[in-house]
Amino acid sequence: MPYMSVTLKSMQLKSPIVLASGILGVTGDILKSVADAGAGAVTTKTIFLEQRDGNGSPVVAEYAHGLLNCIGLPCPGIEESVKEIRLAKAAGIPLIASVGGKNTEEFIKVAQCCEEAGADALELNFSCPHAESGLGANIQYNRELAKSVVGAVKNNVSIPIIIKLTAEFKIAEIAKIVEAAGADMITCSNSVGPGMLIDVHTGRPVLSNREGGVSGPAIKPIALRAVYQIAKNTSLPIIGTGGICTGKDAIEFIMAGASAIGVGTSVVYNDHYAFKKIHDEMHEHLKEKGHKSLEEIRGSALR
Repeated sequence: MPYMSVTLKSMQLKSPIVLASGILGVTGDILKSVADAGAGAVTTKTIFLEQRDGNGSPVVAEYAHGLLNCIGLPCPGIEESVKEIRLAKAAGIPLIASVGGKNTEEFIKVAQCCEEAGADALELNFSCPHAESGLGANIQYNRELAKSVVGAVKNNVSIPIIIKLTAEFKIAEIAKIVEAAGADMITCSNSVGPGMLIDVHTGRPVLSNREGGVSGPAIKPIALRAVYQIAKNTSLPIIGTGGICTGKDAIEFIMAGASAIGVGTSVVYNDHYAFKKIHDEMHEHLKEKGHKSLEEIRGSALR
């Protein structure tokens, strides 16, 4: 039978499928339920030092090819967030804490608190396309700032640092910069955009914030190309995300060089069943092709 477990630095995952940040990572109980449903690891929603309310409704809209959202990175603050991390870790779940901040000092403080609470890795959110500047929204587009924040956090924690990027034309450039600064892994891609939907009856944008990040099947080719470019130009493990809804989608990302798979919008479509569905379809593909593990196909598109 094909071997499906993967290793991400110090984390041992029974399944290559990871809950992406921003979907269900709100409470410890929810994170535990996701792990019980078959996820190999879970990622919290982005955690900030202070409480944030996010944007007012409506913040999510579905269209034919995915979702548009302007949730606005709501967070209860660091004190409540670390309680939920401890609750989830009590169940032995490999847990990645998504970290945000208004400045470098806040990134460091939140990262340290999440490490102390038991997080296995830290995912620095450098790429939210619908958040205001200064909250990780555009750090990846400020190359010097990105380099500085990665180095500063790396020097103040001992667990792996993952950088969450959104797909862009020069994705290899920023990937090489964060690798040189000390990043241990990359997650790509965050939602892309921003984009917009308009209600033809009212003539007004659908979302309260007018613009939002685009996710789901529509962005898969963009995200896949970004993962391919990162794998081609760095040696970092990659959690490939962006429109993965089937085992075939996931296999494509593995072939592009991803070490694991991040699932977000598919959970909206299929609830917790998304993890088992994608895992089983990946397993069946490997079995049909006579492969003994994901390693036999990882990065095959690069060769």
